[in-house]
Amino acid sequence: MVVKISVVIPAYNVEKYIFEAISSVVSQSVSPYEVIVIDDGSTDSTGTIIDGFDKVEFVSIVKQKNMGLGLARNVGLERATGDYIYFFDSDDILENDFIERVSELVLENNKPDILYFSGETFYDKGFKGEFYREYYRKISGFYESKDFFISKMVNNKSFFSSACLYISKKSIWIDNGLVFKDMIHEDEEIIFPLSSCAKSIYIEKDSYFRRRIRSGSIMTSANLDKKKLAYFLIVDGMADTAKNINDKYFDKKAFYFRVKKYLFKYLNSSSLGGWGSIKCLSFFCLKIRTLKILYISFYCFLKWLLLRPFASVQD
Repeated sequence: MVVKISVVIPAYNVEKYIFEAISSVVSQSVSPYEVIVIDDGSTDSTGTIIDGFDKVEFVSIVKQKNMGLGLARNVGLERATGDYIYFFDSDDILENDFIERVSELVLENNKPDILYFSGETFYDKGFKGEFYREYYRKISGFYESKDFFISKMVNNKSFFSSACLYISKKSIWIDNGLVFKDMIHEDEEIIFPLSSCAKSIYIEKDSYFRRRIRSGSIMTSANLDKKKLAYFLIVDGMADTAKNINDKYFDKKAFYFRVKKYLFKYLNSSSLGGWGSIKCLSFFCLKIRTLKILYISFYCFLKWLLLRPFASVQD
């Protein structure tokens, strides 16, 4: 039995990579239930290359004006008819037995709401720059929400936000009104509310996915203003999530860990100055209203002051 997995692939101006990416999906040892490719207003030959897959029975192609990665993913989410959704980037590569192995894990582990797995990175030919990140999850197993599975991943430095590193039930998105926002780092903004809505998850240490590190991608080339806005929206969204969750098992430790991380990233990416930074931190203190957030804000502000002469935005 194969799980019905809808693979959503937004694509914009990736003519060098799109054929290899889609080919790695459609040539799986076990075919996916459906593949939805969204040509997000490409101005190069991406659209023409995508059209070459229109005769594949389980591939559907959407053409639209450019909306950005997050909104293009939402189009795929809305159109998907599978039980599970997988968001795949148009310049990456799937392992040949991805669908087969993921289906087995889902069926063997009580059909979890989310299945997280590991990934590997590789450098595109000619890439110049410094980037090092491996997406290795150091734990495996089935968890329910009361087991604080988010903390388990945070403590093991394996709580990765990339949407390419998990599959999730479509029903979680629909039942909880979850969508990607129109911003960069949209997967970092959605990962906490999505994980908080899950009643069960499975974490797999094995790697099923290969991420390409290349010049010109959103991950390596986003400008500072967009990063600043993204970090603000991530913390703001987390604050809204925290206010709306009354579950006694809500993972406060992991929540505050990520608030601290993105508050400092926001300060580090902005030119607010001392008073502007204090006003920003005060906004979140009033919104979240806990003693812990006061401590975190004070910590972030002092760290920002001490490191400001040497600060650089880290992804």
